[in-house]
This record gives sequence, structure tokens and C-alpha cells, in this order.
Amino acid sequence: MFGFSAKLPVNEDERQWIDEAFDRLKRMLGAQRMSEAYVVLPTAEHFPDPYDRTRASVEMLFERVCGYMQVDRSTIELEVLTDKTRELKDLLPYWRGGSGGCAGLYTHDRSGLQGQNATGMVIAVSEAHFDDPLIVVGTLAHELGHVILLGRGLIRPDVAHHARL
Repeated sequence: MFGFSAKLPVNEDERQWIDEAFDRLKRMLGAQRMSEAYVVLPTAEHFPDPYDRTRASVEMLFERVCGYMQVDRSTIELEVLTDKTRELKDLLPYWRGGSGGCAGLYTHDRSGLQGQNATGMVIAVSEAHFDDPLIVVGTLAHELGHVILLGRGLIRPDVAHHARL
């Protein structure tokens, strides 16, 4: 109408990778799970719990995201990576530096485990990002994607682009 045409926010190679990735996920997870999935938004409807940047509120977010992603919370240990740079920022008046680095981590070790977390799956989230609940939720969801794909043996860790998938 005004001389504008719709343009994808990705190039053709990225679009093709995304299409193939969704086909692959459909084969691994099942068409029903893919078709019944719904988008969870950062709204009070989907995240009604108060968020106060504490480990307890991160745990509530984690339980909620586990539910949305159909992952049994009791099979995963949640750890917090402490933010050592926060101490430096408080001590040094002219601190310059970002909060880069690892936002989260997934690890899986089954060797010699018994008891509560016999799966050996651990997700860690960085305390450095507790000020932004969107980053925390995104990180938790990404790491739970590892639980689903790697923890359930749907893909191997040496598969190219498994983190992106």
C-alpha cells in the first residue's frame, strides 16, 4: 500500500535453519506437544508471584517455568552462581564493567548418584542477573531446554548447535 513490503527479521539461511530446527523438535518431542504448546508472556497472568530479587523468588520462577515446560521440578537441582563483581562494585567507587559472563549453566552427571536427585541434573543461574526477571526466566527456560533435549537423551552434547536448538 505505501511501498513497504514485509521483511523477515532473519536472513534466508537463518530462516531455513529455524524451519529445520522446528521440524527436528517436532520429530523428537512429538507433533502433539508442539501443536499444544502456548506462548508464555512476561505478564502477571503467567507470573503472578511477587519478585524481589531473592533466591526464594528465583525458585518460584523456576518452579513455574518447569511447569510451563512440562519438566518435573523434583528431578533437577537449582543452584545460584554468586556474583563476585557485585562486591567489587560496592568497594570500588569508579567500577567499570558489565555483568557479562555466564547467565546460566546445565550439567548432568549420573555417576554414582542415589537419592533425591538421582538424575544428576543441575541448573545454575547467575545472581548477577537477579535484577532483571526477564533474563532470569529466559536463562531458566534455556537451561530447561537442555534438560529436555540432553537430559532425556534426545540429542547428544556433541551435536552441532544443540544450545541454539
